[in-house]
Amino acid sequence: MHKHQIQKALVIPQKIHYFFGLDQGFNKKPFSLYHYLNIKSAKLRNPSYEIKVHYKYDPENEYFDLLDSFCTKVKLNELPEELAGKRIEHTEHICDYLRLKTLYKEGGIYLDTDVVCVKSFDNLLGHQAAMAEEYGTLLACHPDFVQRVIETRSRTGEEEELIGLCNAAILSRAGNEFIKTWINEYHNNYNTIWNWTCILRPYEIAGELPTHVTKLNRNTFVKYSWTPSGFENLFKKSANIDDCYGLHLWASINYKLLELYNDPNDEIWKTDCTITNIYCKLLEETI
Repeated sequence: MHKHQIQKALVIPQKIHYFFGLDQGFNKKPFSLYHYLNIKSAKLRNPSYEIKVHYKYDPENEYFDLLDSFCTKVKLNELPEELAGKRIEHTEHICDYLRLKTLYKEGGIYLDTDVVCVKSFDNLLGHQAAMAEEYGTLLACHPDFVQRVIETRSRTGEEEELIGLCNAAILSRAGNEFIKTWINEYHNNYNTIWNWTCILRPYEIAGELPTHVTKLNRNTFVKYSWTPSGFENLFKKSANIDDCYGLHLWASINYKLLELYNDPNDEIWKTDCTITNIYCKLLEETI
């Protein structure tokens, strides 16, 4: 197939969106080298894609400034304070909502800044929308979340069970019905429970609108979860990532470890593990 035929067949535009700096304290996670490397990986693996970084507050540091050479920065003037009449309790929930609004308007690919890309996304662009299934342990979830899962699906009894769809990576064409329905969920039924509206509900909505979204295999973006075994595969040993397009690094849990990469002399750079090996390769390609 010729290049122009491939472009015509694409449904999802070659555009990647990131959000950062939605509160002045940067959610206690300043923009670091790992953020930069993750965003740089998106450009290196997808050189023809437009990269847009949406932000409210500028971190004003060298790593954020380095993005200027390959990203378009979009300054946000106003952020929502309430959804469905409820005050938004977590900055992450603001980002959850804004990513959907942006994808519905522009289309493209949303990525969390703690997702590192390992191969081109071209083969994923033919979907109306797509998200990878997320697995984890229900023991770490809110009781109401666990009860909903028990009531609505069969359980496997495995260490890692299906939690929902991971919103760290969302691919969608503009005007997608699945994304629209999900946005309305925030407008009408926003639930402040962690992972409810952003992970559980999209899985359920996808079941109601199967022609508008594809549930991707977990390995696409979340092969390794936030469980102890997932941590080991990411940061303790070199794991097989041949079937991955990206890896979610779970910065909400692993931030202090990821921040160690800021120091070029830290022992973490000598570790033969999945993420260190990826970052070393990215630095070689960047220099």
